Amino acid sequence: VVYRVAEDTPIADFFHSEREVPFSRILLHKPGNQDDITGYVLKDRLLAAQLDGEGPRPMKSLLREIIVVH
Repeated sequence: VVYRVAEDTPIADFFHSEREVPFSRILLHKPGNQDDITGYVLKDRLLAAQLDGEGPRPMKSLLREIIVVH
């Protein structure tokens, strides 16, 4: 199961629309292209940002790079 959100989604909007996401890591994608994954965010970090009044910031401000080993 994969859960993904557009990277430009404000943190507050995510919590207003997605109250019960069971995943600790949320993939971020380019707006309009769910297949163009840009990284991920930790749900705990999103919650901390929301509680610290950072709700208007886009989720990509907390983006973590996905490391791929070939």
